[in-house]
Amino acid sequence: MTAPATGPRHLSQLAIRPLIALLVLAVLQPLIAITTTVTPFAMGEATWRVRFFTLLLGAAPQLGVGLVVLTALGLLGGLRRPVRFAGFAFITLGVIIAVVAILNLLDSLQVRSLVAQDRIRAFELNAAQTIIVGLVLVPLLIWAGFRALDAGRPDEIKDEERGKRGLVMGDLAGADSGKKK
Repeated sequence: MTAPATGPRHLSQLAIRPLIALLVLAVLQPLIAITTTVTPFAMGEATWRVRFFTLLLGAAPQLGVGLVVLTALGLLGGLRRPVRFAGFAFITLGVIIAVVAILNLLDSLQVRSLVAQDRIRAFELNAAQTIIVGLVLVPLLIWAGFRALDAGRPDEIKDEERGKRGLVMGDLAGADSGKKK
């Protein structure tokens, strides 16, 4: 019978798993709050869509930061599943934000005529800010997603791919030093 593992690696595993569970809840919380804020769903109304899309785009940076911390904790703890989950979530969130940003722009143009004249400037600035955040955030989320998916792959697969990449510079030097007769 072996003694129970009590080293630093085991203790970090014990601490990281509950932190990851709490972090997943923290990442999902803004989505739950947005969903409950905009009920009942009225996708046919442009004003409802603008409100929903603006709330979603406003929460996107917080979601991104939560996924970054989730990825870091997974990498620190040597846990691949949370890292891969974060990678898929990054890419999914990036695609959703891209679609939402485009739809928000179109709906903002439609709803602009309903806004009071004294609030037009603030409405336009808010719409521009949301689009700019979307334009900056989408590439970052998709890039982070692919990086997290790569980091979450087993080392054996990474080693096999490195072998398929071709010659290494050291190989070239050895090939040229052959004897000539």
